[in-house]
Amino acid sequence: MRYLCFCAVIAMALVGCEVETRVSPRDLTITNITACKHRIHLFAKAENRLPDSLEELPTRHGYLDSTDDGWGKPLLYQVFSDGTLSIRSLGADFQEGGKGSNQDLEIVMRWRDEDGNFIVKDPNWQVVSQLTNY
Repeated sequence: MRYLCFCAVIAMALVGCEVETRVSPRDLTITNITACKHRIHLFAKAENRLPDSLEELPTRHGYLDSTDDGWGKPLLYQVFSDGTLSIRSLGADFQEGGKGSNQDLEIVMRWRDEDGNFIVKDPNWQVVSQLTNY
């Protein structure tokens, strides 16, 4: 019986039975936003400043280091005077707002404390808000 099962598995493989895994654009966007967050942290710890743009981020061997969302549009990166920064996707339509696949996704991190101190070197670098859907 085991031999028959083994043969069936081999036969399916030889016939070309292909299993394909697809990641949704939304899930890829969440992954890329999270990866950019980590890369910003690495950059800030090494350079003692925030990057001027996402293109300035270091690459990591063995990782997908995309600065695009799951729809192939560039992620938006902004640094605010209140001590936070934002990484955002405008969704499939690349327009503000929207529902479903057009919904915006954003993560906001605090990079400066209330006293104006650069806190990125702190291992507890604060995420002000988790990934937000608009």
